[in-house]
Amino acid sequence: MTKSAFIEAEKVLDLHLATLPSFLVANGTRSRYLTKNESGQLLKINLVLKAPQKYEIANYGLSVSFDVQTGWTTALLYGESVTSTAWHAMGRSATGSSGRTSSWEYFSPADQMLKLLQTSLLPWNHPLLLPCALMSDHLARMRAFCEGELTKEVMEIERELGVVRVGKRSEHGMSGLWPHFRPPQEQADWTNALLDQPTVMNSMTVRINTQYTKVIFTKQSPGWNFETSDFLLNLWKDLLRQVYPSISQEKFLTESLEYNRDVATSIKNHVDNLQARMDLQLSILYSFVAQRDNRLNARIAKTTGRDSVSMKILAFISALFLPPSYVATLFSIQGIFNWVPGTTDNGEKIDVVSDYFWIYWAISVPLTVITILGWAVWWRYELKRYPLDSASETKPWADHTTRLVERLGQGVNQLRYK
Repeated sequence: MTKSAFIEAEKVLDLHLATLPSFLVANGTRSRYLTKNESGQLLKINLVLKAPQKYEIANYGLSVSFDVQTGWTTALLYGESVTSTAWHAMGRSATGSSGRTSSWEYFSPADQMLKLLQTSLLPWNHPLLLPCALMSDHLARMRAFCEGELTKEVMEIERELGVVRVGKRSEHGMSGLWPHFRPPQEQADWTNALLDQPTVMNSMTVRINTQYTKVIFTKQSPGWNFETSDFLLNLWKDLLRQVYPSISQEKFLTESLEYNRDVATSIKNHVDNLQARMDLQLSILYSFVAQRDNRLNARIAKTTGRDSVSMKILAFISALFLPPSYVATLFSIQGIFNWVPGTTDNGEKIDVVSDYFWIYWAISVPLTVITILGWAVWWRYELKRYPLDSASETKPWADHTTRLVERLGQGVNQLRYK
């Protein structure tokens, strides 16, 4: 339908000009407009109701015009797929997973409201008949979605994380749980896979946050249904009761709207519960992320420790070879020591191994021992220094805590003896 055709329909049905703009309000709206003559006499009542935009539940509105003098009521039901029988509130077939069928799911919003009109006790020209039918249809679709698909998706996330054990009665018996539970060992393997695979963790993060956002958006629908039911109830008590003073009609209206209001409150509490459960799953997921980071840090610390041990071994080996290398370098300096074999002036042969070779060992071995002992003393000092420093830092706090506990104990004893 084009905009010009919609505006023409407003004029023909004598609807209020707020009908079309209200459809653009995604969070839902409700309003009433009174037309009076110069003497203040009520001539016409216009109502505009627009449900929150939630395609799993509904995205429609209702505009009603009631002429007080003639008693005529004209209305227009407009929105997305209001006449389509292929569109269902839960976005799936009419037969649920439990095998039970909800008959109202076979009908489009327009067909469902027509069925409600046929079973209503109010006259068809009653100004609140169509609004009450709209609220009943919206309540039924909202309840089916919130207690059906939305709850099932939350339970599926709880099952996959595996920390919360959730269940539901099945068609196999009173004590039967959903066949989605994994055995303990399988669940432990799944949790380890979740921790070890970043892609799985990222996928679960996206899924949980998407479902969390879905729950938050769903909260608008029960709130709108409650507030609109209360709005219509107050409108009847304050204004329309004077036009239709029938006691039977008043009883039917008040009971219907109060029922809608109570059920909407119950559904809102249910959605709040789902949001709290999603908060818990987010906390669990963040805990898993922290565990994964801790595992990674532990691996890094273990690798660092191995590297540290390797460096210590290399340093120790270097310490063993450093003194002999130093002595060998020192004795190989030409001009200070002459180790080249030859003959003396008397013709005596000089051995390759000098008679002073013992000097090398006499200096190298003690120097090596001194180096190792020095390293051992230093390392022992370093091992003792940190515990001593930690003890010196925590000792004042420990002494303060001990004194505080003693003072509290003395105070309790004094009160006891008094």
